[in-house]
Amino acid sequence: LRHTVLPQLLSLNPNTEDAILRFSENARRDDEALYAIAESYRSVTDTKTLASLPFAVISRVLLIKYREKAHNEISHGLIQLAVQKLHLAQNGQFSGDLAFPGDVFLSLDRKTTVFLSDEDRACPLTETFTLSENTDTVFASRFRVVVTAEVSPPDHALFSFSVPKAKLSQITVRSRCEGDTYRSGSMTRNIKKMLCDKKVPRHLRNALPFFLYRDRILFIPYLPYSDILTAWAHSDNDTCRISILPLS
Repeated sequence: LRHTVLPQLLSLNPNTEDAILRFSENARRDDEALYAIAESYRSVTDTKTLASLPFAVISRVLLIKYREKAHNEISHGLIQLAVQKLHLAQNGQFSGDLAFPGDVFLSLDRKTTVFLSDEDRACPLTETFTLSENTDTVFASRFRVVVTAEVSPPDHALFSFSVPKAKLSQITVRSRCEGDTYRSGSMTRNIKKMLCDKKVPRHLRNALPFFLYRDRILFIPYLPYSDILTAWAHSDNDTCRISILPLS
């Protein structure tokens, strides 16, 4: 290029070098601006929101998210494929994982777009705690579990239910375990199958808080109320509200 192409370009336009330098500087500034916009979407996982972004922004958002997991670079072709699958996922035409270098996967469905490492996918969570009237704690680095005396759920609550205040100290929260079952509508079913049937995103299933009363599962996000909760709904006992909120 330096010895053959550039001399020919200079013969046509003596200002060729200046034009190339201006183009390079403008491209650098544009790239910095686009990355600054993309950075504001770093923590966004909503598929619809991401799919609405221009390609120049969404491609950089995916690169930023990928680098957080792999500290590596990926080809433009793979980014193009990821954006295509993202738009298909938004329309309900794709749900699954795309493999990326560095043992990283892009998990896509209609609701959520997130990069996961092999460790994220393989390691079950083991968090457990007991509720109290002043509980406001983080679960699985993804949700807030909050107990209030209010009748209505807090703003932005994803899920919410009421329990008798006298029962609160006997309610624990944990992550799911292999073989868990759930009794709802007078039927006992396998939770793994129920979550699949409800199309709960795969990367969320191990992060969901399971609420137990005396070792029996009381409530699971995305699933119908358990028979225990249904029975409590007809009682006149003093109640408190348990809510699950997004972390951010």
